[in-house]
Amino acid sequence: MATPEGSRSPSVELVSYIRTAPAPFNRPGDFIIRTAQDTRYHVTLAILSFASSYFRDLPDIERNEDNEVVLAVPESDAVVETLLRLIYPMPDPVFCDLDDLTDAYVAAKKYKLDSATQSLQKMLIRFVESDPLRVYALARRFDLDEEANIAARRACLSATQAWPQCEEFNHISAAQYHDLLQFHKRRGQAAAHLVKIKPLCEPCWVCGKKWSKPWKKCAARLLVEAPSSERMFTPDLLGELALDPSPEWLPYAAQGLLC
Repeated sequence: MATPEGSRSPSVELVSYIRTAPAPFNRPGDFIIRTAQDTRYHVTLAILSFASSYFRDLPDIERNEDNEVVLAVPESDAVVETLLRLIYPMPDPVFCDLDDLTDAYVAAKKYKLDSATQSLQKMLIRFVESDPLRVYALARRFDLDEEANIAARRACLSATQAWPQCEEFNHISAAQYHDLLQFHKRRGQAAAHLVKIKPLCEPCWVCGKKWSKPWKKCAARLLVEAPSSERMFTPDLLGELALDPSPEWLPYAAQGLLC
């Protein structure tokens, strides 16, 4: 049987409640931070004031019915706890996801937590091996030149055609993305030029220089595509060249005379 419009069955009535943060932020303090999930973090305002001018210059906040000073913030539990762990004398948080670090960094800048911002900046570079493009975009977004340069070099390990689409690129300018493409192109051209410098290696007493010509050609192509790639030094490239039908390479490949 349907209930009248505007009424709800008691069996599905939602009850609002306030959650308490984990230790040590569940102990009584003189200041409470309430997150978007209505979790209360009990903190000491003096510690926050020492860490940030935002809290030091905070205007008087009215007390609630329980005579508590409560600051409601739009950030999530994860972000607030991350920042507090960077402020309080306790182990730093460990990030497994770059999105979590990004959210924390944005909040740290918002609340002028300089020390926390610097700590998060150092943690950002840990993701450069797994997500160089995302790290580059974040570094450019936050004006972190050193981190952006490191990420750009790491991005040269793969061809631009293989780069995934990253949401972080929506927060940087077209000029900054173009800079990354040009950096990749310049490094590729420079690396390919090095391959062509003679003598690349000493002639082999068995097959002379003939094997190196197709290798140089293939290596130059690979380096233009991915300037920091090491594939030209791997056995699979020699296997690829062994299948090359060019007349000057095939006889030596068939004999297994790979220099």
